[in-house]
Amino acid sequence: MPNSLYHYTDINAVRGLLEHKKLWLTGHEFLNDEHEFIDGYNMLQQDIEQHLVNINANSTQRAQVGVILQYLNDTLALSCSFSKSPDMLSQWRSYCPQEGGYCIEFDDDILRSSVINPGIQPVRTFEECIYDQSEKARQSQLHAEHCINGL
Repeated sequence: MPNSLYHYTDINAVRGLLEHKKLWLTGHEFLNDEHEFIDGYNMLQQDIEQHLVNINANSTQRAQVGVILQYLNDTLALSCSFSKSPDMLSQWRSYCPQEGGYCIEFDDDILRSSVINPGIQPVRTFEECIYDQSEKARQSQLHAEHCINGL
């Protein structure tokens, strides 16, 4: 397939997918690498605080941001991991048991169109996991500015 995403997993997940035709999501606190979520969230929170200082935010703005941050703290983020690579050793090691696993290929366009629906709550989206520290910092700063400017 020209536009594919790959999901590395074990036999139980493959069986469940075939039987129920559903992908199961994992809460961020149960991810194989919980830092994928926590590090990004902590960086965003720090950048929001710094942006509040930079704009000399008033007490109303600070209170509004406090509500947003509390909402984020109370929100359970669920995810399902995909890779752009059909045969990557780090993915086999991270998502498949030692006795063997499977790499399932999905058509990216079909997968996205079946998951992302603007009318569905809670929000469903596809986001790439950013490993590059400078890009992670850039994205965090952009999101922090967007959050504050939207008040």
